[in-house]
Amino acid sequence: MLADFPRDDPPLRVVCGTGHGDWIAWAECASGEDDLFGFAVHAPPAGGNIDCLADWVSYSRGDDHSICWHAAKGEEPDVWPMATAPDPFDDPASPQT
Repeated sequence: MLADFPRDDPPLRVVCGTGHGDWIAWAECASGEDDLFGFAVHAPPAGGNIDCLADWVSYSRGDDHSICWHAAKGEEPDVWPMATAPDPFDDPASPQT
């Protein structure tokens, strides 16, 4: 994980991942295995065109969170525009501080 902002309203988390087509797996940031970084928001999703900054390459969502994924510098990730990813706020395998 790059950064965690649990006291923000809504809570935010910056995570890294590896694209696998229709899904994204967690990856340690700057490990060489990551080709994506994501801005996760712990709030109901509104859609990629509303929740994300420009140049997002994929959008993952759940009932109470969304992740806007961006390609890491120099990377061309294998990822679909609407890929699934674990919940970074609830999944025990998610990156922790």
